[in-house]
Amino acid sequence: MLLHRFFLLCLLLSSFSIHARYLEFYAGPEISYLERQRQTGTHQEGQINGLRVGVDRIKRHGFYLGADYLYGCGEIEGKNSREKAIFSNFSNEIIEVRLGYCLQHDWPKKQFFIPFGGWGSFTQSNQFIPPTEMICTFTEHFNFFVVGFLSGFNFTPLLSMGINFKVRFMQNSACDITDDPYFDDITMIVKDSTQYRLELPFVCKSRGPWLLTKIALIPFYELRQFGGRESFPFDYIETKYHLYGANLKLSRCF
Repeated sequence: MLLHRFFLLCLLLSSFSIHARYLEFYAGPEISYLERQRQTGTHQEGQINGLRVGVDRIKRHGFYLGADYLYGCGEIEGKNSREKAIFSNFSNEIIEVRLGYCLQHDWPKKQFFIPFGGWGSFTQSNQFIPPTEMICTFTEHFNFFVVGFLSGFNFTPLLSMGINFKVRFMQNSACDITDDPYFDDITMIVKDSTQYRLELPFVCKSRGPWLLTKIALIPFYELRQFGGRESFPFDYIETKYHLYGANLKLSRCF
């Protein structure tokens, strides 16, 4: 469902921008190391492998439009509050659309700064598997508002780096518990919180009419917080996810 929405956004963005020749399409793997921590003492960790695809319209001293889609999955393991081993299949799916304005200067080096705001949809699932004692699936989902900025500094015409930062403001968060052999499927209310992502992109540009005009390595840190809240028949326990990783982005500009 989120992937379908992303393709519709790309078509809409292209219809507004294709004649201006400022579109940049990109795709690439995103690999991270995830740590999951619950307030009760449960801890899990593991590698998450994903794919991020997106499109940006970046015009000097002009409006910025962007959209991207991320899917990632992997197996994580750890121990619960009773020091029992737990294993689960983790996956996440995020779509985001952004609107901003590009501020760029030519002296002394070409620099740019793009503040933006936007909207998105977030879903992540943690499916516990044997030999874990408790077999069920937790699926957190919410829509969100996002604010942040993109920035860059060109050391040479072919090499640049920058700092990107964003904050997600969760809206109407909930957690579905399914596949429990002893209870019916239920939905718990989650306390809305804020989530953060910091990126340090290193970008190499090519000369001439190459198929891939940019290659970017983007180390990042992301904090996902889900606030504890009283619910029925169970309370949602405060949970945090720390992600450390990198995205390799291959871009084609028009």
